[in-house]
Amino acid sequence: RFLTAAPRGSSALNQVSQFVSNSFKPLTAAEIASFKPLRIKVVQVKTGDTVDSLARQMVGTNRKTELFRLINALPTDATLSVGDRVKLISE
Repeated sequence: RFLTAAPRGSSALNQVSQFVSNSFKPLTAAEIASFKPLRIKVVQVKTGDTVDSLARQMVGTNRKTELFRLINALPTDATLSVGDRVKLISE
């Protein structure tokens, strides 16, 4: 299920929905074989760890810090303490 949105009264919704629908194609056998499932790993914060240093360890996204904060329910001004347990996306 995909949700698309556009401002009220905009004609862009149909265009965006069509673009998303047309982006799908069957996968080749090589593409299927290359996929590795992503996992959520829970780690304990160590001395020297920061939001950014831990976020850099994550895979599967180019917005690592934002995703790290999201999956750990951390506001933008939050800091970590040694011993905290946090989630990371890994292979």
